[in-house]
Amino acid sequence: MESRGTLQIQTIQHLMEWLNNTIEALQTAVHIINRSPHNSLKDGIPEDIWSSKSASFDRLHIFGCEAFMHVRQELRNKLDAKSIKGVFLGYNAEGEIGYRIWLSPSPKGNQEL
Repeated sequence: MESRGTLQIQTIQHLMEWLNNTIEALQTAVHIINRSPHNSLKDGIPEDIWSSKSASFDRLHIFGCEAFMHVRQELRNKLDAKSIKGVFLGYNAEGEIGYRIWLSPSPKGNQEL
């Protein structure tokens, strides 16, 4: 039988994971909204106006879709997988190219990839 303290810790961990995923979802929504036409801007796109360059739609993906992360060669052996399956959560900070991917905990643990 699990103690009450253990259950409380697990509940807090689940709540923190849910909050982190909610924050990721909100950040992704804002990223997409800033690249969508607005009536108040006469159908202009906020990203175009703020950065003075055309917004790119090549990198848009569906939140929560299946995503694969490349594992660098120095972190894997010859027969290890070259990618790890995860869930797409959003986009990296402005000015950086990349995605935020949630990797489920593995028995070996996720090393610095």
